[in-house]
Amino acid sequence: MSPTTPLPAPGTILVLEASAGTGKTWQVADMVLRLLLEDPDLSVDRILLVTFTKAATAELRDRVRRRLEDARAVLAGRPAPAGDPTLADLATRPAAERNALLGRIHDALVRFDELFVSTIHGFCQRMLTAHATAAGIAPPREVVASAGDVVDRACAEPRAAVARWRDGARLGILYEVLDWDGVANLASDKWKTARALLVGPAPPAFEVLPAGEEDDAPLTPAQAVDAVVAAARQLAGRIVTMSSTLEKAARDPRGIFCSPSSTSRSVMAQASSDASALLTAAVRLHRAASDREAYAAALELHEAVEATDGRRASKWQPGIAKELKAWIDDYERALPPLRQRLVRALAEGLRERVRAELEALGILTYDEMLVRLDEALTEPDG
Repeated sequence: MSPTTPLPAPGTILVLEASAGTGKTWQVADMVLRLLLEDPDLSVDRILLVTFTKAATAELRDRVRRRLEDARAVLAGRPAPAGDPTLADLATRPAAERNALLGRIHDALVRFDELFVSTIHGFCQRMLTAHATAAGIAPPREVVASAGDVVDRACAEPRAAVARWRDGARLGILYEVLDWDGVANLASDKWKTARALLVGPAPPAFEVLPAGEEDDAPLTPAQAVDAVVAAARQLAGRIVTMSSTLEKAARDPRGIFCSPSSTSRSVMAQASSDASALLTAAVRLHRAASDREAYAAALELHEAVEATDGRRASKWQPGIAKELKAWIDDYERALPPLRQRLVRALAEGLRERVRAELEALGILTYDEMLVRLDEALTEPDG
């Protein structure tokens, strides 16, 4: 924009598009200067500048101050720097006009601390604090980017409840198959959607399952473990149908789990071990008569499956081994939705507790603050 470009009229919107490093901050500072020069009734306390980060806020405030100081110096008689059309224009004004403008810019600098330069969340907090009664909320004492500490405290109880389980294999399924260490830490970046469910002003659509998924009900830790065992039982039942083939592969895996022409003892030993481990665990689970036996066998089968991960694609041969690989793929595809449903149950179960603690502490998260601001602005009188 040049000094001859008209500034936006009251009530209108001006959009400036530019890449990084092309002078957007300078342009904003220049627009503040021009607004103050062109409107004798405008004072700095009626200007709002909003940006993204605290660092950007500090830079913008500094750039505006320096812009006003440069203008004051030129109006006082210092030559305008080369390549600055706004200040060059000021230098050509009649003496009487320059004196009037000098007084206006001097007043702006004296009152510069009244210029409101803020981050988005800082502005929102100021508005919610100033108009808390109209917004129907208690003024927040603190605005935070994350409610991680509150969420972590809320997760402590379900973590402690699981820690009291006595069956080591059952715990093993929860931790090793369902990633309980990650699931029960909703404050981490891994579960942003779940955290939004916990701290947001209203439960959002919980989009953690593929579109069209029918069985998406939340699962408690115990239910999730049982669902893993059910998926493992299905895989075990399939594996048992090829027992004779796997027994043969355990003796000589060539043509099934490794190349027919393989002569590497280490490759053949590993392939034989894979066949034996899968069959042994599958038979144990297929015959399990109690929950305790089923938990142990399901964990054993999962570990046997995990151990073959890299070799399934590179070593296993077409035919029987590829059919087994397809069954294992079906089993592994069943696990992520179970983890997600476990997260959902945890988040939904803790939501009211987290929300109550945030309110009691006077904490407002960025997400909730922006949603509340959006609701206020979209109201008829917003």
